[in-house]
Amino acid sequence: MIKRVSDLIAEEPVTIHAVPAALTVTEAAKKMVKKHVSSLIVKKEGKYVGMITERDVTKCAATSKQILKVRVEDVMSRDIEFITPDITLTEAAQIMREKDFRHLPVFDGESVIFMLSMRDIAFANLPNLPG
Repeated sequence: MIKRVSDLIAEEPVTIHAVPAALTVTEAAKKMVKKHVSSLIVKKEGKYVGMITERDVTKCAATSKQILKVRVEDVMSRDIEFITPDITLTEAAQIMREKDFRHLPVFDGESVIFMLSMRDIAFANLPNLPG
């Protein structure tokens, strides 16, 4: 059976965490910790403009002398790829591999409805584990 992204999306809505582009990286990192997520969608003027991930925060911490002043828009990934729920997990994994992404926002109409991670794909491909 071919698994699709839609197979991973629960019946109940998922909260997609977004931050403004002008927010500091440290505040974005605090939000990731508080919400137990490893990526955040970035919005500016009501539009999706990027994504900030743990890797972006780590790179910023390692290279910036004034990390407390660095803004999300200065370190975020701008070249994000949006996918739709109808693509297969294999197709999503291929996009992640080619673009070196660990997360893909799932777009349905005008909004992000799910954040697909490499972890989601890995667990979806494991046999049913005893719970």
